Amino acid sequence: MGATDGAGKPAARPGVAVLGGDFQSLGAIRILAARSIPVLLVDDEPNIARFSHRLKRRVRMPDLREPAGFAQRLTALARSERLDGWVLLPNNDELVSLLAKNREELSRNFLVPVPPWPVARK
Repeated sequence: MGATDGAGKPAARPGVAVLGGDFQSLGAIRILAARSIPVLLVDDEPNIARFSHRLKRRVRMPDLREPAGFAQRLTALARSERLDGWVLLPNNDELVSLLAKNREELSRNFLVPVPPWPVARK
């Protein structure tokens, strides 16, 4: 089952939403974009990855790492940016933890490449 837009039509090609913009993200952005995969950077602070000319778009989310409402903010982002079916790629352990804890809810809109929290915390 592929991603669809609100009218049930196939959505634009899914891409990757990179969470956090440290130097690890810059490398991921370059690799993904070189393969023609759309990349969106979601960050919460000044960082090097935001300067990449290969980004489809950058979204600043000041409370990105705040646990309360984490899944709701990303779900709202999925709606506003048409990100259904996109992969969420965390760039650090803190974001891996938040994705794992919110995996079930986030999986309704995104592909979440981390295991559920009981597995991830080990």
